[in-house]
Amino acid sequence: MEPYVCSECGKRLEIHHQTVMKNDKVYCKHCYHTYTSTGISDTPLFDQRNPWNKKPEPSFFWNKIFVPLFVFLILSMVVLAVFAPSILQGFFFKECTQNLKSWTCATTKPLYCENGKMVNRSDICGCDDGFRKYLNNSCISIINCTDGSLSPDCSQNKPYQCLNGSLMENASICGCPEGFMPSNDTCIKIQRCTDGTIYGQCSKNQPLFCENGALFERASVCGCPEGLAIESVGNTNGERCIINRNINTQKPTISEPANLYNIESQIHSLINEQRSANGLSALNFDEALASIARKHSQDMASRAYFSHYDPEGHNFYWRMQQDGYNCAILIGNTIYQGAENIYEESGYPTTSIASNTVDSWMTSQGHRENILTSYWRNEGIGVAKSSSGEVYVTQVFC
Repeated sequence: MEPYVCSECGKRLEIHHQTVMKNDKVYCKHCYHTYTSTGISDTPLFDQRNPWNKKPEPSFFWNKIFVPLFVFLILSMVVLAVFAPSILQGFFFKECTQNLKSWTCATTKPLYCENGKMVNRSDICGCDDGFRKYLNNSCISIINCTDGSLSPDCSQNKPYQCLNGSLMENASICGCPEGFMPSNDTCIKIQRCTDGTIYGQCSKNQPLFCENGALFERASVCGCPEGLAIESVGNTNGERCIINRNINTQKPTISEPANLYNIESQIHSLINEQRSANGLSALNFDEALASIARKHSQDMASRAYFSHYDPEGHNFYWRMQQDGYNCAILIGNTIYQGAENIYEESGYPTTSIASNTVDSWMTSQGHRENILTSYWRNEGIGVAKSSSGEVYVTQVFC
């Protein structure tokens, strides 16, 4: 065996022990340079970290386990994406009919198969031609009235409501034009006394009451200013206010707003007790309705009136519209759009206001009917206190 010397590293090489033959060239095993018998070195052709430019041979794990497993997972995902919905539906969900599976729309809109039950879902399925979306994801016929309004919406011409193609007066739902106020289903012009008080309401100047264009003393209705008491003798039938040094004019105060919110909560609980005693479901306390109720109570307290209508003639439905609250409950062919109870109390202790309020409502036919109406689901209660100590309570239903 003829010895050689690598011209790069200077080590002696023996052909069969310290060299490698590749591509018809001889390489030094120490530095991977080519060499010849004359000792002339060529430029290295390969990186010393991988001198033969060979790719590493795949391991047994890669070839036999990882690659087949990866391919299997990909194919499984494809199969599941294609077939899983129908498989799961067959196992876990009921069909409504032979040709209508769960979570699909029927040919008759807005019917929708939901886990074996047919329900109205106009939000998903839409409505058939000639119908439009309505309450509770239902559809109703598109019926126009002569002014272009749709049944059962309110017309722009208050107090008219479009019902089955006819315009009907419905002031309690649609409200009245400016300067008018509801009277049953119609609107009447707002009439005022000389101080601006609406007919049938108390003046800011207690104990005056506006009646038929004239102001009369009605202390039993409108109360008395601070420091005065209702006269209980004579021929005035208790309508005047007189000075009485013996009465305690200091009225119990209510800290705001914590105690007012507490009274609202107490009234809400008492109302549900009354409904439960009459076999009705409990009402939910709706903060949006409570906000509407509080505003009316605060308005009555600040402007010293007690009425379902504010001095401008607006009722609870108008107030709901101003706050963007939509209440519409369809019972048969009739739409109910809420109701309202109000209560006023002068200077009673906070512990009795809630019970006094509910007791008063339950002994009044109209208020009692509102409380025990079966189709109401929500209520809002708002309590406010005037600077003179009167407490005003408003209850709004939907």
